[in-house]
Amino acid sequence: MFIFSYSCSNSKKEQLTTNSQNNISTKTDSITMSVAFTNKGVTGFNIEDTYSHSYYLEFNNPLKTDTIITKKVLRVHDNQMIKYLGGDFINGEVQFYIHNYMLNKGINDIKFTYQDNDVTPKNETKIFVADSLFKTYDKFDKLILQKSSKEKHNLLKKLDSVYRIFKNRYLTSKKTYASILNQYQYYSKLQKLDCCSEKVDFFLKSIDTIIVGEPLDRLIFSYVESRINKFNYNKLNHKYSEKYIKLLSIGMFNFLRYEDNKGNPKYKDAIAWLKTTELYKNDSTYIKKQITPLSNTEFKTKLMRLSISSPSDKLIDFSELIAQHPSPYYLIDFWATWCAPCIQGVNTMAKLKLPKNLKVISISLDKIKDKTKWKNKTKALNQNISYWLDDTSEATKAFLKFIELQSIPRYLLIDNNMNLIDQAFYRPEDVQFLPKLQNIENHKYW
Repeated sequence: MFIFSYSCSNSKKEQLTTNSQNNISTKTDSITMSVAFTNKGVTGFNIEDTYSHSYYLEFNNPLKTDTIITKKVLRVHDNQMIKYLGGDFINGEVQFYIHNYMLNKGINDIKFTYQDNDVTPKNETKIFVADSLFKTYDKFDKLILQKSSKEKHNLLKKLDSVYRIFKNRYLTSKKTYASILNQYQYYSKLQKLDCCSEKVDFFLKSIDTIIVGEPLDRLIFSYVESRINKFNYNKLNHKYSEKYIKLLSIGMFNFLRYEDNKGNPKYKDAIAWLKTTELYKNDSTYIKKQITPLSNTEFKTKLMRLSISSPSDKLIDFSELIAQHPSPYYLIDFWATWCAPCIQGVNTMAKLKLPKNLKVISISLDKIKDKTKWKNKTKALNQNISYWLDDTSEATKAFLKFIELQSIPRYLLIDNNMNLIDQAFYRPEDVQFLPKLQNIENHKYW
């Protein structure tokens, strides 16, 4: 069984998980979550922090007996979605389990049962399970990508029809929060179909109840993306509601922290406005760090201090590595033998025709007790330039903290002078992975 982690953004930064909920929350209440296991197992949920960034809350039962594991998480939102993503191999194919649970401000306790690599809520009457709603709207994503201008009108009609069906269903059953989620899903897809829709604009400016989660996250990110150079920043804080400004500031922050936008001078008005918001004032240090590129000088210094171990247990530093494997550019792949998405990335790259001016450096973060396992696995994967990094050393800790490595796989792009080009490059499965590498000479340096 394996677990997948997910983050709230439309960008390639979905591979990053950030748990900054301890930074600025002023709420004192919490949500108690418990999972009942009938056997040994590991599972968990994705929960969103103050900035609508997803972090993974793990429940691990190492015992082969009935066990209930209980955890408390700080409530940073009155109403929010939590997501479960899991999977299993059945008859040689991956079977995914995806659930979306709505927790309103009246819910402080939620119980789950974990069995057969899936979770089931014990108190379904207290929470809203939004799986049907999400699955129905998710089908529009592929249709929107494939749409032509002639098909747009028909797709809008289908979208309107789906919205009315769920609206009537939830009106009849008096499910207020479900009805709001229906609105979020509808306007999120409408935003994709019509990037400057006045209906979307009116909806967000008049929003009353906020339910933090994937539909709203995607909506406000796309909303900001399409309007960031059109906003009248001088009037925003005086003309609109507090809730609209709150959503807009979160959307603006997440747009500006996206790698292709980070430090971009053409967004200086947006950055200046963000600094006037309560979101920024409450935690300026964290936000500034997220929207500002890393110091290349500090990156090179910390990278050069690393000692890495070859499969033959020879210690070298990065200067030696680059001298031994000359190339204009390098893609550093941080991975581990226990990480299924990491292995998938390695196998995907093996099938791609990578540019000749690039070499892949595989850096294992396996624990020292699994060093032999790494040696065997890296050989089986045919990783040409493969090394192991001791994550207990002070130099390693300092480097990983500096690049804010929260999850793997993680890909860094550097040149042969160890200049940082990209601190969190696309995953090999991403459609932009190969085109960006093929155009690496024009990729901006940080």
